Amino acid sequence: MQIGAVRRTHLLPALRHTAFRWFVVGQAISLVGTWMQRVALPWLVLELTHSALLLGAVTALQAVPVILFSLAGGALADRVPKRRILVCTQAAQMAIAAVIGVLVVTGTVQVWHLAVLIVCFGLSTALDDPARHAFVAELVGREDVLNAVGLTSTIFNLARLIGPAFGAAVITKWGLGWTFLVNAASFVPVLAALLLMRPPAPSLARPAASTLREQLREGLTYVSGTPTVRRTLVLIATSALLLMNFSVLVPVFARAVLQVSAGGFSMLMAAQGAGALVGALGIVLAGPRRPHRSLVAASAAALAAAELAMAMMRGYLIVAAGLVVAGAALVVLQAAANTTLQVSSPDHLRARVMAVYSLLLAGAPPVGAMLAGALAEAWGAPGAFLACGTAALVAVWVLTWPRAVVVLLTRT
Repeated sequence: MQIGAVRRTHLLPALRHTAFRWFVVGQAISLVGTWMQRVALPWLVLELTHSALLLGAVTALQAVPVILFSLAGGALADRVPKRRILVCTQAAQMAIAAVIGVLVVTGTVQVWHLAVLIVCFGLSTALDDPARHAFVAELVGREDVLNAVGLTSTIFNLARLIGPAFGAAVITKWGLGWTFLVNAASFVPVLAALLLMRPPAPSLARPAASTLREQLREGLTYVSGTPTVRRTLVLIATSALLLMNFSVLVPVFARAVLQVSAGGFSMLMAAQGAGALVGALGIVLAGPRRPHRSLVAASAAALAAAELAMAMMRGYLIVAAGLVVAGAALVVLQAAANTTLQVSSPDHLRARVMAVYSLLLAGAPPVGAMLAGALAEAWGAPGAFLACGTAALVAVWVLTWPRAVVVLLTRT
């Protein structure tokens, strides 16, 4: 018994921290509900509007507040106890899910209701994401951040597999509205965990800046003036813009090149999800080791190489295998970047740095999706994969080996 406990602690060092264990259990339950809602909401919008354009517009509303207010959310999280922020944001998201569920069950829901509630959800996300990222480091300390990020990524990807299936069962048995009500109930464990845990005392250091503008300037100055942080964020922005486009290009590729049905496309996306789970488990098994900064570049290069390979592939099984690699590379990229930023940032600036990270992950993929869609319209999905993968590989090389670029330019 004791030997097993020792081995488990060695393999999962983040679980040594009692408060983090509470946090993980609550998140595991809540994320299943979140993925149920992610499946149900688009279907609900389509039922109400019968318009793919309106579905895209309503869905995009959630990203707008994240883009506009993430930096302010990071500044707030560097001044206010992060647990307090998370209690408020998680309660707000629970209330939003409950309101949607009641509106659907009573048959009174309208599109404008959803638009308003989705904007509110985006506002809560803008405050929640920076605080949650920084809170993990506060719970486990710098030495166990990588393992903690790996565990949370594993839980997220397991929920991505379980949540939609559970949501389908709820919809079949009780109807669409109950998926939102079940999601609302799933927030109870995470709120209980936040209220009952005894996290380590946060740093008493306060930023020198006094106004919001000064705080934002202080955070952005640190980001731009710290090479490791700056390079990591630029790599994430590049990857988000050029490589996080599989939701746009894979359906086009599956339909036009592989000529498979919707079921075949779903299995391809499931392969990417399986790869993401494998990548997350790999991070967990890495133990307490911190990622070298080159891991961010290497995983970005691997993701770009997967896109290039997709341009050349034509067989269904080989494409599925390529998507497994892409899913694993994407998760490793995000976990390595997340950890690098957390351990490279001082306590009083960490939430602001993570706010920039959240902003890039929220703002760049929609732009990249439009770019990928335009390229696929002009050159087909293989051409779009080829263009995006090539551009990303060049960008990674320029960002990772700047001295080589300078030498090359001076010689020419």
